[in-house]
Amino acid sequence: MRAVGKISAIITAVTTEDGIKYKAELGELSDNRKQQICKAIEDGRNYGYVLSANRYFFVDKFYETDFKKITPRAPMGTRVFDLSQILETEQLPKTQEIAELLKSKNGVKYGRNEEIFGIIGRTPS
Repeated sequence: MRAVGKISAIITAVTTEDGIKYKAELGELSDNRKQQICKAIEDGRNYGYVLSANRYFFVDKFYETDFKKITPRAPMGTRVFDLSQILETEQLPKTQEIAELLKSKNGVKYGRNEEIFGIIGRTPS
């Protein structure tokens, strides 16, 4: 993992005959976010993807880190892990501090079909 960021919004966008239908699961559904989703859908088409029903995750800022998978072979599949376990704390610090703390961790061992996908935990901004 090369960067971490706090998710500020999760928006579902479904393309219908009448246009795109949006639903905010977390955060605010702004005109700017709608424009970003439309741009992502169009950009995806340029690469052969059909993004007709997807969840879009918005992060205001990413912080660089260096948290590695320490098992051999290329990662396959997905893996969600609990940051509070990795950082050995019940109360997660701010996102920038999490990025710094992860730099000092040795990494995580995964089975053949797993890799880092996401983080579970609530952080202060």
